[in-house]
Amino acid sequence: MASESGWTFPTGDLMKGKKGLIMGVANSNSIAWGIASQLAAQGAELAFTYMGEGLERRVRPLAESVGAKLLIQADVTDDASMDAAFAELEKAFGTIDFVVHS
Repeated sequence: MASESGWTFPTGDLMKGKKGLIMGVANSNSIAWGIASQLAAQGAELAFTYMGEGLERRVRPLAESVGAKLLIQADVTDDASMDAAFAELEKAFGTIDFVVHS
């Protein structure tokens, strides 16, 4: 069982073998982080994006805490940045099964 903020969630392998991208994490109170932590608890392999150094300092420790090996800088308002982010993701993961943007 995984516990976060007093809540207890089951762990398992429902998402084992699945790979996904998590976008929109700002801190440990983000909806995207809540989703990501549960996906990781169910065995998913995750990559995270961040926008700028300020967010990287907050997102990196969270991503590392769930074993994410890929952290990509991406600006969703810039097509070239998103193209580069997905190229990096494809190089590392091949294909992905899901995207979370919250």
